Amino acid sequence: MPTTPKEILSNYDVSPFIMLVFEVLFYGAYIIIFGLYIYLQVHHQERQRYYQASICLLFALTTASVALAILSFVQLTFEDLLEVAFYLPISNDLGFAIIDTQTEISTLNNNLSTASRGIYAVANITADTLLLYRCYVLWLSRKWIIACLGIVSVINVGR
Repeated sequence: MPTTPKEILSNYDVSPFIMLVFEVLFYGAYIIIFGLYIYLQVHHQERQRYYQASICLLFALTTASVALAILSFVQLTFEDLLEVAFYLPISNDLGFAIIDTQTEISTLNNNLSTASRGIYAVANITADTLLLYRCYVLWLSRKWIIACLGIVSVINVGR
């Protein structure tokens, strides 16, 4: 177990930072694609409200997911900095404050994880519903095909 701040920082894992960089990079590409979609919808005469609502909901969920990822990264970094501060010479009063802060960070981490899983579930259900609707139109309203795909979708969400 590391006992000095230098030993703690030498074991710092940079993979969350790399994951965040890629997530923000892909989100930037998604913003451009969504902007093009909005531009085309404004200039297109025939509008399909279900597609518009679904795609806007998916964009909002993606934005919330990226915000949670950034917040989670900041929380993780803050937690590591508190671990370094915990090993520095401190007074008893400050030590209790750090322990309380670590408890609060643990609670925040649980809340972020729950919110992230909830966003993923809603986004998955929205995307599956959009895909089922497209298949329904493509297969000329054959309900047995949609029923089979719906069962697969429910199994996917349930795991």
